[in-house]
Amino acid sequence: MEILAKFRKDFEEILEDPNTNRRDFRLTNLMSEMDGTIQISLLQNLEWEARHPEEIELYREISQTRVL
Repeated sequence: MEILAKFRKDFEEILEDPNTNRRDFRLTNLMSEMDGTIQISLLQNLEWEARHPEEIELYREISQTRVL
């Protein structure tokens, strides 16, 4: 399974969790896993983002889904 598809599947599974605190914790962990696997920069890097539009789109979707 392609790594991005795995992250998408994990994200969709996490969204089904009705407990918002646990869901936010799991989403944060998923983002950390993406950081390490895909090597997403903590600082905005427009060049990297242009080369990896699907990855950054999913990462931002996960980030914006959190309630915090």
